[in-house]
Amino acid sequence: MRTILSNHDRRQLEFLELLSKESPISLHRTSERLGYPVRTLAADITQINTYLAPMQIVTNASGVTLTIPDDSSFREVYSLILQQSRETQFLKYLFFHCGQTQEEISAALFISVSTFRRMVRSMKKKLAHHHIELNTAPYCMIGDEEQISQLYIALFSELYLDNYGPMNLEEQGMLAELNKRIADEHGYPMNFPDLKRIILWTYVRLMRMQKGHHVEYTLMKEDYISNHVLNDSNLCCRFHEVFGIKLNRDTLFEMYHTFLRSKYANNLSDINNITMASAYHRQLNTSIQTLLISLAESLGITLADTEQLHIDLFNNLQFTDRTPYILYNRNKIFADGFSREHEHITAIIKKHITQAFSTPPDENGLNEIIYILVSHWPGLIHKIEEKIPVIKIGIFFDSDIEHAQMIADLIQQYANIRIQMSVIELCEYDFKGILYPEVDILITNIPRLETKCKKTVCITEYPTVADWKAIYFTVERTYQELLLPLTGLSSIIGPLDS
Repeated sequence: MRTILSNHDRRQLEFLELLSKESPISLHRTSERLGYPVRTLAADITQINTYLAPMQIVTNASGVTLTIPDDSSFREVYSLILQQSRETQFLKYLFFHCGQTQEEISAALFISVSTFRRMVRSMKKKLAHHHIELNTAPYCMIGDEEQISQLYIALFSELYLDNYGPMNLEEQGMLAELNKRIADEHGYPMNFPDLKRIILWTYVRLMRMQKGHHVEYTLMKEDYISNHVLNDSNLCCRFHEVFGIKLNRDTLFEMYHTFLRSKYANNLSDINNITMASAYHRQLNTSIQTLLISLAESLGITLADTEQLHIDLFNNLQFTDRTPYILYNRNKIFADGFSREHEHITAIIKKHITQAFSTPPDENGLNEIIYILVSHWPGLIHKIEEKIPVIKIGIFFDSDIEHAQMIADLIQQYANIRIQMSVIELCEYDFKGILYPEVDILITNIPRLETKCKKTVCITEYPTVADWKAIYFTVERTYQELLLPLTGLSSIIGPLDS
């Protein structure tokens, strides 16, 4: 959904995203990477620094660096980009105002009518890809109401970092009370992140309903509608005073439409009922079951605590076609970060996903699966790490045992995979060679040493850069060979820090 931004804003966002990964970097190198002139990027720095505070782009002899205070993160950059974007200001204005003229909207956005018209023409094309129509007579958002709701939920959750969006304290309190009442009555545990998300979701739906925009639904889950809430006249009266909408069965259906639609599962019994009536959901559920069972069996993990995990995968994977973000792709950021630190573990998870799903999930689906499996399945990562092969490295020096131990400690210090170091002593050596074939790699300071080990690396008394490269690539090749049966991949990350 970042396509909603203007070309100008997307360029500045690309610049900032590059700086977040590669700082410092020269402007000339940045120009080559992004394809924008140096002069344009220099002007961007000046403009970005006016709205990015307290974060700043700093330029010095080393290049250009993005500085972010310790109490913030790059997530705030996305929020600030959206705050200053004319396109998102326009979307926010339409959320609260309906039937305004182009002159009134232009004045509110502090832009000329001609600039406003150009922006509207561009946004109409961009929103049409998401089945959303930007109507101009009067100005309002119409079309797929679920997509429109998802757009505003994503926009407000990224604009307002507390996730409560633009609602006031009275609206927050009313929705918090209502949502907790309904959750308690149905026995659904509601933690703080869940409550914030459901408050924002129901707020967006109520505001859209105020403007006369409704979702289509079928009354298929009436048992989930709370009669206790509807029979509470005091609560219904206060709700009407706050939102100007009667709290009745239809209102609740629209507010909780996502959770009441026929394909949304609240428990495993719901999944069974859904799969009986739908071949697509039957295949989806079979793939999820296959994935969980194959991971559990191969790693020796119990499936006893995976019921909610199963339900989360079922509900989220069937709706991955609806983009739940504007700029801040939470699941992708998590999956990419986890993969950088644990690519060997990610490779094993992806192998099981590929085997379980006849049709590979798209990028959103894959990131969703990785996020849910890694963060929701207790013990999964620990069990996978136990399966990661241990590389056995032997150190044999003709100087001192203490010297050999120091080299072993250095190698261990820079390792980010599982290695087992051992110092080979004299009793394990005779003049026919090393009598210690159990190691995968032998590191020695003796040139042309006869050994039964498959891989030997000869280094100087203290490793040079060339020595470290030789160790690095030998360990990497060995690691990939040992990991291949687990992942089916021919190349994995380098095992030692450079």
